[in-house]
Amino acid sequence: MSKPENPRAFPSAAIDDQFGGMTMRDWFAGQALAGMVGHPKVTAASLGIHAAKRCYELADAMLAERAKGRGK
Repeated sequence: MSKPENPRAFPSAAIDDQFGGMTMRDWFAGQALAGMVGHPKVTAASLGIHAAKRCYELADAMLAERAKGRGK
């Protein structure tokens, strides 16, 4: 299975391609982490070392769903 498209989150002509900032995957993962941390029952200790992995899994799922929408 091929990976879904992962464009830049905030594209700009002023930013070069090599160091173009975060990707959509990074943005989605960060938003997932913000949602987790914002939950009243979640602490840094309860997130554990697997939080980043889970956030990127969620980001990959969001990219896959985003790609499906483009095919409509």
